[in-house]
Amino acid sequence: MGDAGGTNADGGDFRLILDGSTLADHDVGSINANQIISGTLTANVNLSAGTHTFEIDILRHYLTSPGGTPYQYVTNAVADGNGVPEPGSLVLMGSGVLGLAGVLRRKLGF
Repeated sequence: MGDAGGTNADGGDFRLILDGSTLADHDVGSINANQIISGTLTANVNLSAGTHTFEIDILRHYLTSPGGTPYQYVTNAVADGNGVPEPGSLVLMGSGVLGLAGVLRRKLGF
């Protein structure tokens, strides 16, 4: 909760959002002064080719009275794109393999 003088003890609600849909959510709940909480939000989805929006939202109750608010950080946000290649990539790779096979065929006399 930062400098231990905060009055907003709501740790917040962390949400992992992809293309406007919430994939994972964790409500921290109340936190104490100088308390450190670490957590992980993960999700596995099958995506279509194209552009997608990846967001991490931190939501907390708004207080009208003055006072500190917990410090919060998001680190190691990763969107792993390892998966099925796009059709264009498959065509390019396939034509390269066929070209290599033709060159080897001529060189080796098959």
